[in-house]
Amino acid sequence: MQPPPSDDIDFHYIRNLTYTISPNDTDGPRLEKVAELFIERVARYLRGRGHPETAKGKSVEHEDDSIDTDRRTFRAELLLRTATGSASIPLTTWNICVCFFFPSALSR
Repeated sequence: MQPPPSDDIDFHYIRNLTYTISPNDTDGPRLEKVAELFIERVARYLRGRGHPETAKGKSVEHEDDSIDTDRRTFRAELLLRTATGSASIPLTTWNICVCFFFPSALSR
């Protein structure tokens, strides 16, 4: 079986997005739904191309104008660079985990 192409967003990026919910949170079931929707929205964003428009309708500036922002992996690489410091897909098993909690759970 041949490996997926390097621009397969679902295989290389989205399947590595996970979440946890604060074990001290009493609103776990509702927070579980929020977490699922958040990951779903992040996945939809990662499948897009280029920079999304900001609230004011302008493109977000980026550091280097020579970067091809229209390639399929641009958004996923930005997320990976933000989370790990590198845009390269790790060669080992990896994931990006988002923790969900209500601020009230911190004071318990």
